[in-house]
Amino acid sequence: MLIERTFCPNCKSREIFRNGSSDGRKRIVCRECRKSFYSKSNAFHRHKFPEQAILRALFLANSGNSPREIRAALASEGISVSRQTIFSWRKKFSGKGIF
Repeated sequence: MLIERTFCPNCKSREIFRNGSSDGRKRIVCRECRKSFYSKSNAFHRHKFPEQAILRALFLANSGNSPREIRAALASEGISVSRQTIFSWRKKFSGKGIF
């Protein structure tokens, strides 16, 4: 099965195919150089917190709320997150077209 809009990071070939998965990530193999790699289809994979919590925090940050206010809003929804984590999310995802 060929995968569209993805290329091998090693040789830049577009001749790749899916070869199973691990930890919810798609494992992909290049037909030309036979190297395997993982798809980066989800910007939030490997994060401790759910995607919706991160998106909510980013939305609140872009709405002008302080990290303390964001922390309080997430705590009211049952999600305990530190201010440093909120700073890290803003730094990592700002300007990436996430929302």
